[in-house]
Amino acid sequence: MLNDKTINTLLKSHYPVLLFANGYGDHYLNLPTIRALATVFSNKLILVGIENAINQIAGDLPLAKLISIPMQHNATGRSFDSNNAAKLIGKCDLFISLNPWQSNDLNRLITTLKPQTSIGFFDNFDISIARDYNKHSVDLAFDFVRLFKPNWQPEQFSKPPLYEKNEYQCANKIFNSIEANKKVLCIHPDTLPEKMWPERYWIQLIDKFLDKNPDYTVLIIGLKGIDASLCRNHESVIPAYRLPIPVSAILLSKSDLFIGVDSVFLHIADLYQVLSIALFSATSAHEWGIRFGPGIHIDAKYGMENLSVELVLKKISQLITNPITEKCSATIQASE
Repeated sequence: MLNDKTINTLLKSHYPVLLFANGYGDHYLNLPTIRALATVFSNKLILVGIENAINQIAGDLPLAKLISIPMQHNATGRSFDSNNAAKLIGKCDLFISLNPWQSNDLNRLITTLKPQTSIGFFDNFDISIARDYNKHSVDLAFDFVRLFKPNWQPEQFSKPPLYEKNEYQCANKIFNSIEANKKVLCIHPDTLPEKMWPERYWIQLIDKFLDKNPDYTVLIIGLKGIDASLCRNHESVIPAYRLPIPVSAILLSKSDLFIGVDSVFLHIADLYQVLSIALFSATSAHEWGIRFGPGIHIDAKYGMENLSVELVLKKISQLITNPITEKCSATIQASE
């Protein structure tokens, strides 16, 4: 913990810079931290990130400047044009790297900017934040905020982002096509292969669910993890594939129930506090699961292939009959 003199000095920074660049889902997991830091340094913070990603979450943040730059994956983290980034940033007296990676370009950027203080997850920063992976990812990131405001909590800054007007219009047009008396089950099935549930199981789940719940429409978002035409009840299935993430997020926000794998839309559902069932196997529900909203985790510890349709359907039925309203705290083992 920093002493009061150091904290007060950092809070008086005139040109604080926050750099964050990671996966799409990570942007939503880190939004409470980014929103809180933007509040700490209201109208002074320069936020730097990946083009087409950082802008998704920055719509209503009180920033001095938003800078989006091209970045590429490399062996250790992200590569980018550090000289161009430095020119776009300009002055910097406090540099915060919220990234769980390092790279030569990041080091060069810090060297060029010459901040009085740098903060990050690694020992080469002036102030190093411990990488405690026993915490939820949201809480690990929020340790950056607690340097300045020890009593602040992520829940205070967990509201969803503000999107563009045309994105709301597009989502509303799609959602308004659903029959007015229908409830909506939103599904997101696609992510990295090791985290996906087999397509045939999703199809069985959708058909069995609609057989029992004809008052629902199933909305599928994402790239295309399911061929909806294979569903026997395909008339009650809306495949909303390959939409911009903000449009899909707005559709999700209007849904009554969400089922998804460990990926971006699970974290978005969490911010909107949509009742959710999160399917886990290769990754940790404790680290990456539901943090703010109601719902349950199902942990397929023996692999997604061994997660039965019957178990997921049973948990859906239980949630529909007795909806959970408090924050998620339950993880169901698939072997149960």
